[in-house]
Amino acid sequence: MIKLVILDLDQTLIDTIHRFHLVFNMMLEEHGAPQVDWPRFIRMYSDDTLDQLIPGDSRSFWVEFRRRYCSVAHPLDRAYYGAGRALEWLRERGLRAAVTTGRECRPADVWRELEQHGLAHLVDSVLTMADCSEEDELTWSRTGLIRLALGHFGVDSSEAVFVGDYWVDMESARRAGVHPVAVRTGFEPEHRLLKHGAKAVLAGIWELPSYLRQVLESST
Repeated sequence: MIKLVILDLDQTLIDTIHRFHLVFNMMLEEHGAPQVDWPRFIRMYSDDTLDQLIPGDSRSFWVEFRRRYCSVAHPLDRAYYGAGRALEWLRERGLRAAVTTGRECRPADVWRELEQHGLAHLVDSVLTMADCSEEDELTWSRTGLIRLALGHFGVDSSEAVFVGDYWVDMESARRAGVHPVAVRTGFEPEHRLLKHGAKAVLAGIWELPSYLRQVLESST
């Protein structure tokens, strides 16, 4: 029986891909590398090859990147269609909703963004990389955050679902023993999401209620 749904934030609940492009270019410039235009950025983002553009140590670059993410906004930041309704559906059925993010910022910063997008009142908990000391060889791993969420709500891994857009999200959920569900709004190819453990690949967060309804019905 599902009791907890753990959700990724960026490219899952909120579309911040233009912010990602902006911050990535800011940091490339600071590191003495040329900026990348939008078409090439999206292509490399989808191919998971942005590391090729980073001079020097890519891991330290991404650590700094995730610290910067909350300090920059973009006028095109928006909640995805159906995000509010999906969260309302969870609440109506008594399921808890935890939002996790690879950003290394204060949870209060994320709560503020959720409030701006009209989602905060539908979320029970926010966890960021600032809350997590667990190291992992995968730069954007959520395994530690997922385990923190399970502990916070006193839920067994078999009673939780994780929803994310990136192959590392699926790998993290698989390692934590929770049910991985992918959304395609993060530009990831379906085959890569499935390869790393996704039990289902949805077009977007708007399809989550219908998918979970099927899961809940099959478990009764």
